[in-house]
Amino acid sequence: MVAELRPAALDLIAGMKINGDDGLAQEYMEIFGHHGLSGAMLTRTQVEKIFANLVEVEELTDHSFDGLMTSVCGVAPKAIVSFLEARIVRAIALEEQGVDNDYEPIPSYSSWSVLRAAQDSEEYEDSLAAFVDLMKRYPRYEHRVSKIFWHMADVWPSTEPAGTAMFAALDRLLHTSDSEDALIVVRSLEDAPLGLTIHHPMFAIHILWTCAAFGEEIKNAAMHRLISNCFASGGVSAVQPGAPILVRSGLAEPWQQKVNELLSSCEPGSLAFELFKSIADSAQPVYHTLELQDFSEELDEAEEE
Repeated sequence: MVAELRPAALDLIAGMKINGDDGLAQEYMEIFGHHGLSGAMLTRTQVEKIFANLVEVEELTDHSFDGLMTSVCGVAPKAIVSFLEARIVRAIALEEQGVDNDYEPIPSYSSWSVLRAAQDSEEYEDSLAAFVDLMKRYPRYEHRVSKIFWHMADVWPSTEPAGTAMFAALDRLLHTSDSEDALIVVRSLEDAPLGLTIHHPMFAIHILWTCAAFGEEIKNAAMHRLISNCFASGGVSAVQPGAPILVRSGLAEPWQQKVNELLSSCEPGSLAFELFKSIADSAQPVYHTLELQDFSEELDEAEEE
């Protein structure tokens, strides 16, 4: 693109009208998608215009929207939060008006890219705080917002000595008198990178202490989430009758060593000791054997009859 013409061309793209057309919206998002132009060429105002064009679109294609977010997050990360809120507000308004529609404010996508470029933006910390505020104000969409929040958080991979901005954003919810605020943090851990509890133990313990102050039930919920964060769930595509299947992975040797180090520094009987002792005791992988009926034998018997 000729440098002199670039600003005008980008303004033209940003100012295009989609008019809620799903197909056109997909092509529009792909202009700055995974294989499109670099979002770094855009200004914050242009990013806001692009998102404004997409508010009325009923369904955003997962991969295309992911590509657009990845491309522009370094330019205007807070515009992503504002866009998601605009779509949530529209979904609520349509529902209140009794409009029959297929509007999906946030895609139910499980493979969001890591929005690492957002960390270089001066809006980064404000963006994370805005994500947390969005989860608090719209509990119905908390889980979907949480997934994108964690993919913008500065803890990928979880072993990096980072996380300052993300922890600060969540920490606000751990210093209120409302137990529901603490539970927002606890529930969001489902979307956190694997091993966060082990590699950021002080934050994990802070969550546990806060939740314990609200009673046994909330403490147990936090304990469960923090322990589960250390283990990947198993999965199978085909199962033979009587064959064991992996239900939960174990801990790799370096992680086991780290947990043992943490455990040795904890005072017995403390919440921290309880947490890391539970993780250490669960370090081995879990297998279950499913008693599945072998339908091929029944088929053979039926054919003989």
